[in-house]
Amino acid sequence: AYVRKIQTGIDVLDQLPGPLALRYESLVGSPSLIVENLIVSLEIRLAKPICRMFPSLSSSHLVTFYAHKALAPPGVKSSGHGAVSSIGSGKGFPILEGKNEDDATRETYRYHIAPSMPLCKAILNLTNSASIAALNSARV
Repeated sequence: AYVRKIQTGIDVLDQLPGPLALRYESLVGSPSLIVENLIVSLEIRLAKPICRMFPSLSSSHLVTFYAHKALAPPGVKSSGHGAVSSIGSGKGFPILEGKNEDDATRETYRYHIAPSMPLCKAILNLTNSASIAALNSARV
């Protein structure tokens, strides 16, 4: 299982442009974390083909979590507690490194362009889940 995970990580890194591959190469053993960082850093167009190649890397939970954040109005705490942070300049990524602090970062993170229906829909399109696809195709 470990070797398969490393191979998947290598395959994911191979799909990224050189600078991003270098940025995320320390996460080679956590390919789902690479995908999550792409979602957080608004690299949805790069995450999409990776998620199509490796559907297990875009769980329904992950996709709905960030789709919800894409719709959160400015200054609103999506989890109901903790400080709100907005990261959108691309500096300092990856912000998720497989450390204990990642959970706090996930909870306080928000997109600087939120609320954004196009971003929400793009994130929802990262999964093949039937329930997510139905939600995404629903008219609002």
